[in-house]
Parts: sequence; C-alpha cells; structure tokens
Amino acid sequence: LTNSYAHNGKGNALSALGNNQEALACYDRAIELDLTNSYAHNGKGNALSALGNNQEALACYDRAIGLDPKNATAYINKGRVLDDLGRKREALECYERVITLDPANSAAYSNKGAILSAMGSKQQALECYYKAIELDPNNSSAHSGKGNMLYALGKKKAALVCYDMAIELNPTNFCAYEGKGNALSALGNNQEALACYDRAIELDLTNSYAHNGKGNALSALGNNQEALACYNEAIKLNPIFSNAYSGKGNALSALGNNQEALACYDRAIGLDPKNANAYINKGKVLSAMGSKQEALECSNKAIGLD
Repeated sequence: LTNSYAHNGKGNALSALGNNQEALACYDRAIELDLTNSYAHNGKGNALSALGNNQEALACYDRAIGLDPKNATAYINKGRVLDDLGRKREALECYERVITLDPANSAAYSNKGAILSAMGSKQQALECYYKAIELDPNNSSAHSGKGNMLYALGKKKAALVCYDMAIELNPTNFCAYEGKGNALSALGNNQEALACYDRAIELDLTNSYAHNGKGNALSALGNNQEALACYNEAIKLNPIFSNAYSGKGNALSALGNNQEALACYDRAIGLDPKNANAYINKGKVLSAMGSKQEALECSNKAIGLD
C-alpha cells in the first residue's frame, strides 16, 4: 500500500511538470498495487483529461468517487471535465455536491459561479464569486469571475478593480487579462486594452476570445486589416464563434468589402440567431448598399431581440 501511494505521489509530481504521459504510467502502477487507491484514480483522471481523453477521465473520477464518496477533489475534477464537454447541468450538480461535503471549499463556489454565468444566471453567479472570495480572498479565479459578472451587469470600472486583483494574485491568469481588456475597450481605452489582449494571448495562444477582443480594439483604433487577421485567428480556433464572424464583418465593411461582410453577418446569425449586433451591423451595410427594406428588417430583428 505504501508503494501505491509513492507511485501516486510521483504521478502527481510529473503531472504538475506537464509530463502527463509519464504520470499516467505511475497512476496505473499505483492502481495495480492498490485497486482501492481513490487518489490514484483521481490523478489518472487528471492526466487523461490533460491529454484530451475526457471520457476516460470521467470513468476514473467515477471510480475514485465510488471508492470514496466524500472525495471532494474528484467531484471538482469531474465537474470541470463535464463543463468542458458542455454538460453544464451535470457539472453544476458536481459542484453542489462538493459544497455539501465541504462548505468551505472556495474552488467549488468559484466553479459553480462559472457554470451559472454560462447558463445566464448572472446574479446567482456573482453571489457564488462573493462567497468564494469570502472563503479564500486569494482565489484569483473568483476575482476574475466576479469581474466578468460586474462587467456583464454594466459595472465596468468595478470589474477593472476585480481583474487587477486577480492579476496581482496570479500574474498568469489569462482570463483576467482578457476580461481587463474587454473592460478597458468598453471604456474607450483601446490602446491599453491591446496590451491586455496581447498578454492574454501570450499566456494562452488558443484563447479565441482574446484574439477576438484584440480584433475589436484594433478595429476601434481604425486598424481594420490587423483586426481582420485577429478575427480570422479567433475563427480558426473556434469555428462556431458568432461574435468573431460579426467582428470580421465589421472589419471587412470598413475595408469596403460589403458583400463579404454580409456573408460574415449571415454566418454569425446562423451560429447565434440572438446575435443582435450582427443584425444591426448587417442592417447598416445593407442600408449603405441601398437595400433599405432589408436593412429595416434587420433593425426590426435586432429590436425584437432587445
């Protein structure tokens, strides 16, 4: 049994260094030595998830929970993977289970807030972030999430304070830099916003939202050719990103490519029929092209979504 926990510990160390394939072998050895080692099943799940094998990871977390129904960490990890798979209701149930097992678990409240935010329950999400910060004032993700909710509720300056705190606590929190960029851009500080987006992208090259935000800031500064490159990168990373298509349409329109712009707005609307900005901007382009009746229809669509 001691050897099992030693192999599990080695797996944890390797996983922390990013060597997940090697970590996987350690967890397998730990499990071979002790099938009831809940921690090893949980660790194996983490390694598999990091390697992109989410379905196998879920099976590991379920085994860990089956062996130790009070393993709050396994529930948190299971919730994270379920969220990645788009199974948000099930993820929410995992975080609520953690809170029942461990009411002082700041991460569970923070993760629950993220799920509620994605489900459109902004006020409830904000309350979760407040609770997470109350339990752990050093929870960078909670401060960042709180900033996102304040931003969504129109409190952009208050959101900036949260993002700054999140970055102070964790200078590698790319989500906080992205959020700060959004708030600065909304306040008209696009040059400062660009620096935040660049930092977010430096920390995570695959962050389609940061590329899209950078495109918005560049477009606002009149650099539409550069903005176009950012929107294309955002779409490459996330082909179903409605707002990126809408932004690309704006850049193309500003560059005089109205027909291509219209195709982008149509794609944005096809991906998200509730994208009011895409309807508004499509209407502007149609109006400029002399299609007044179609432009009016777009305006009516946008109003109906308000």
